[in-house]
Amino acid sequence: MLWDKTNAQRGLENHSHGHAHRLRHESPLDSDGSHLHIQSRKAVVGLTFIPPLAIALIWQEVFLQALNIVGGVGIVILFGILPCIIFLKKADAGWKKILGVLMLLLFLGCLVCEIGQEAGLMQIKPEIEQWAPQVQHMKLN
Repeated sequence: MLWDKTNAQRGLENHSHGHAHRLRHESPLDSDGSHLHIQSRKAVVGLTFIPPLAIALIWQEVFLQALNIVGGVGIVILFGILPCIIFLKKADAGWKKILGVLMLLLFLGCLVCEIGQEAGLMQIKPEIEQWAPQVQHMKLN
């Protein structure tokens, strides 16, 4: 069956008669508490925000370390790897695919470095301002 404007409108009408409500409860990945059969919005908000708040107040170091790991890895994935994957899917020419693969390899390398740093396998010092070798100055008489 071909989808046209009429079929799309029919689908919207079906969802407005409770069909969407039934589908929402069947989803295993919902975030509104219906999977846990929680009807209260306040209970859902409490279950969402109170555990991270308690961990942040009781174990600050654990919370900050988790933010550090998720932040670094998340940034590389969100702003590096996912755009490369999208670019590869949209690339039509051979040279564009090669460029996409090279960019993906670059960001995968960044991900490996980030995970290595967070795991303690690498030490990246933020105090280093440049990678130039230090030259000792000789005093002239």
